[in-house]
Amino acid sequence: MDGYALRSADVVDVPTELVANEAVMAGSGPAEPVEPGRAVRVMTGASVPEGADAVCIVEDTEFVAGGDRVVIHTKPKPGANVRQPGEDIVAGQKVFGPGTVLGPSHLGVLASIGIDPVTTYPRLRAGCCPPVTS
Repeated sequence: MDGYALRSADVVDVPTELVANEAVMAGSGPAEPVEPGRAVRVMTGASVPEGADAVCIVEDTEFVAGGDRVVIHTKPKPGANVRQPGEDIVAGQKVFGPGTVLGPSHLGVLASIGIDPVTTYPRLRAGCCPPVTS
């Protein structure tokens, strides 16, 4: 979710103001670890930085204009809005069946559950021979 990754222990009372001078986009590398009193802006699909145990959604925050601070208006519980890789798939569950044509969303699911490399086969093509003449 779009919001701020933080240490839930840093938000004792609300509102709480934290330093937030870094942002992590989906697909980018990990941010520096979150230290006490700090938060990192994260976009949907981004990795939660080490040290953070919750994400406060952007709707419950207020960026302090002209600075590097964010005001947190709700106290997040540990684990709030943090998704673990593959948590929506049960171990042993069949993800895709044989013959599935893989598109970008399929590859995203496979990557999220750690399937790398993916064995694929090209689509079969059938042809016919020219007629035999005698």
